[in-house]
Amino acid sequence: MSFSVCNESYAYYGSGNGRYGDMPQPTIEVNISVLNGLADRQLQYQDAASLAEESFQTASYRSPNSGFNPNYRQVESPRLLPVYAPPISGADSVSAVQEDEGSGGVLEQMGVPGELSANVGLTTDYTFRGVTQNRETPALQGGFDYTHDSGMFAGLWGSNVDFADGDEASIEIDYYAGYAADMSESLSANAAVFYYTYPGADGSLNYDYWEFVLGISHIIPLGSQELTTGLNFSYSPENFGESGDAYYLELAASSSIGSGFSIDGSFGRQWIGDEIAFGLPDYNNWTVGLAYAVDDFELKLQYVDTDLSKTECSDGCDAKAVASVSKTW
Repeated sequence: MSFSVCNESYAYYGSGNGRYGDMPQPTIEVNISVLNGLADRQLQYQDAASLAEESFQTASYRSPNSGFNPNYRQVESPRLLPVYAPPISGADSVSAVQEDEGSGGVLEQMGVPGELSANVGLTTDYTFRGVTQNRETPALQGGFDYTHDSGMFAGLWGSNVDFADGDEASIEIDYYAGYAADMSESLSANAAVFYYTYPGADGSLNYDYWEFVLGISHIIPLGSQELTTGLNFSYSPENFGESGDAYYLELAASSSIGSGFSIDGSFGRQWIGDEIAFGLPDYNNWTVGLAYAVDDFELKLQYVDTDLSKTECSDGCDAKAVASVSKTW
């Protein structure tokens, strides 16, 4: 979206590699980082003719926590379409997309229909679906998003990562494309495909993977404000590290509270086909965030947590506060 994504950390109970690291046998824990892109990735779509802003989300739909954010993401994806209703995620970040008349003007002068936007952000941790993707250290993220009046969109988003895998992967780059449409004045739907890549990582680790997302969002009037709710379903036929079929269901909501402030929250459930290869069992994750926007800048503070125990995940999956600042052009 302009989309964003996030990161995480994990623990094992069997042998494994990559993101989670090698582990002896059951009961032994290891730190690992798993995806959010599109920003804890959440995505948001407000209009078939214009996409508005994200929240990583990031990171996002993505990324396992983001990142995808064409005015959807942070819905904490690009790794989103994580709720194309205000994406939510600290990349649970998939970042978000914002309408940019300037970029639209440039494309118009070139005779190319649609709008182009760019985003850059700095977060204290890149989390994806509740799990750190860079060992709970700061991450620099950014991306580009293109939207067409027809509702078609495409983009790419990137972030530094650290899976404690011997420096096999140090960067994540997500590519995505999809279609969003209004079904009524208050109801919209979207579909997207994401391809998460980790340049530099050995091919035998099978880090790169595809994910397909379907989302629906509904706007509910609340006096002078509006509550935007979103439901997103994601499916990967061969998840990160060849961990088999993976499914992710997320419910998210966001609302402006005036004076440039907004609040958001999300609850998601991750199912993994091969838990040993992935390094984590099926789990729940949730976020609550407060954001302040001024001009093209957004400051955000988010609470991120999962129901994973220390036995299941020794580090990177527990409750944490994630702060971020981002700018969209």
